Amino acid sequence: DVIKNNYEFTSEKDSVTYNYTYQGKTGTAVSLSNGGSMIYNTVIDVSSMTKEDVLFEMFSMPATLGVGDFTYFELKLTDRYDSSNYVAVSFNYYDIYKTGYFAAGAYNQSKTGYEYQKKRIHIASTWGAAINMYLYGTNHDGTKNIKPIQFRFDYEEKAIYAGEDTSKGFVVDLDDSKYFSNLWKGFTNGEVELSLSAGNYLSDRPAKFLITKIADTDLNVKEIRDETAPVIDVNFGVYDIDNLPVGVKGEKYPVFPYECSDDNFKFFAKVSVYGNYGSSSRYNLRITDGCFYPDRSGTFYIEYYAKDYAGNETVEAIPIQVENTLSEVSINVGESFFENTYYAGRTIQLPNCLTSGGS
Repeated sequence: DVIKNNYEFTSEKDSVTYNYTYQGKTGTAVSLSNGGSMIYNTVIDVSSMTKEDVLFEMFSMPATLGVGDFTYFELKLTDRYDSSNYVAVSFNYYDIYKTGYFAAGAYNQSKTGYEYQKKRIHIASTWGAAINMYLYGTNHDGTKNIKPIQFRFDYEEKAIYAGEDTSKGFVVDLDDSKYFSNLWKGFTNGEVELSLSAGNYLSDRPAKFLITKIADTDLNVKEIRDETAPVIDVNFGVYDIDNLPVGVKGEKYPVFPYECSDDNFKFFAKVSVYGNYGSSSRYNLRITDGCFYPDRSGTFYIEYYAKDYAGNETVEAIPIQVENTLSEVSINVGESFFENTYYAGRTIQLPNCLTSGGS
């Protein structure tokens, strides 16, 4: 196993500071340069979350109060078991209104936000659900003020909310045809990876913010130790692992399909076929169109191998017995069945039969 940082950045310019206090609030301070992003490596389970639960909360930390450093922010939730399945939530901030306009969409959707004040749906726009916030650290009067910026996710509804008041914080429902033609089907089981980025930088200063909540996880965890090996699931179809078909020398034998999953999205997996498995004279057989051709009788092994980002390995070796030839398949229903007389239009009771030969 290896240790990886809980807060992982794509740019060396970016950083995290633990137990940081800003204007009376304590959390994890993050600094993101233009073009940078952050991955939170603690797995988050959102399967029990409702709109009343805060998924993510932060406070903006502008370099100069009343002066903006960025106006766009995006949070992304990626399915732990399918990296192509994600939901992105973003806001565009307009300081003149002291408002962030939120929108969200899954991987197959354009970001959309419902502005309840005007009863208007915004699609692929800088507008969206209007949530009052002070991204520049000052309120309408120009005096120092901070408010939490909150993201919420309702797992059952497949809906996004924002802000402290959920009665006014609806952003969009990801599986409602009122907002999308392509409806989102949800995450595999609610376990996700969270990442975030900023945009629309107003100067060369980084975007700085204080994270005070990410679901129910411990923000002060600095390192993650991955001790869990990948999981390999071989699909034997109608067969059982203890009763697989016998192969025939020189004839193709199918390599059973498989799926692999891991705590970390980054893993390597392969399947191989070996003769003389477990000995110094082990050799590899080529797999062609999902099949291998045994070159002799004996036992061959289909080996499924996976190794994750942390170096944890899993090996599943499936023994396949191979014969030179197989006896022909025969069916025995008993002599008496053929000695009886049967009449058209009447029910015939078929006898039990015994089969032999083949595999």
